[in-house]
Amino acid sequence: MLRTAYLGLTLLTVACCVWADGAVSTMGTDTEVSLSPLILPSIRAINIKENGATSPAAENVDPQCKRFRLTQSNVIDYLRTAQVTTEHDYLHTLDWSPCFASGTVYFQGGVTGVWGIQQHRAGSLKLSDGRDLYLYCPKCKSRQFSNL
Repeated sequence: MLRTAYLGLTLLTVACCVWADGAVSTMGTDTEVSLSPLILPSIRAINIKENGATSPAAENVDPQCKRFRLTQSNVIDYLRTAQVTTEHDYLHTLDWSPCFASGTVYFQGGVTGVWGIQQHRAGSLKLSDGRDLYLYCPKCKSRQFSNL
């Protein structure tokens, strides 16, 4: 009986970390965010609408935000490197920055998206197919991102 319970616990532990497509996710804790691969079609074009912007939620305009300016190449690299996190981790665990850039992305196959990227590497992507993705890119090391 003990062996069966142990095996069941082991399977439960493994099952919690494997997504339907077989991708393995790191499980979030109070200090670690849950991440899984971001799989998108090839990018056809990137438009930047806002750059060096300060969030309306910020109490004061941060002069540092004017220096957070992303290029189309930075955005493409971010979308190729970022991983998906949960809405909870995006809102409650990741460091928030009032500094951001935003715009639109056009993918092969006709899907489009509205993206937003914060200086502390958190981001979001609202796709025309109805998906809302919350992103984090701990591997993004461009000088535009804060060194946290």
